[in-house]
Amino acid sequence: MTKKRIFAAVATDKETVNGGVPIFYAQDDEQRDKMAGTLANIADGMVHELENGVMIIVEH
Repeated sequence: MTKKRIFAAVATDKETVNGGVPIFYAQDDEQRDKMAGTLANIADGMVHELENGVMIIVEH
């Protein structure tokens, strides 16, 4: 079974996320959504939106 891992996080608010994965900051929600989708395509992963507006990209 392939192990899942968080590839990156995308957020609009620098106060909502920090940690051990690459973090991309967007200017607004529209840019955040586009960046997350592009990163997911590159990583062959899935975008998951957290309740605080942060999106994570998970390699499956």
